[in-house]
Amino acid sequence: LAGSPLMVLSLPGQILALAAKESHLVTVYLEDEVSGKVSFQMHDVGTESLVASGPMCLTPGLPLEWVGFSEDGILASWDGATLRGYFPRAYGGSWVPLFLSSSARKAET
Repeated sequence: LAGSPLMVLSLPGQILALAAKESHLVTVYLEDEVSGKVSFQMHDVGTESLVASGPMCLTPGLPLEWVGFSEDGILASWDGATLRGYFPRAYGGSWVPLFLSSSARKAET
């Protein structure tokens, strides 16, 4: 693993997670310690542009456990209960549930 720094980003809160795929870099950070609000920024480092930003969609009371990209390049997150994908072109940027662990448990019984 090697590389050269391209830029320094300043975020308004503590960094919780980083993930990258090809030229995309996502940074997840704690925006507000009191409320526990978690937000993200996704950059295209090739064009040095901000692709998307906004709040993370998490199940109430659960912390972010994982963030990354699918093989197709879809930004995804997991909080222990719901796997969500972020679609920047859908409705101005939307988190969509892809898997609900509670539904899977109900199907097992």
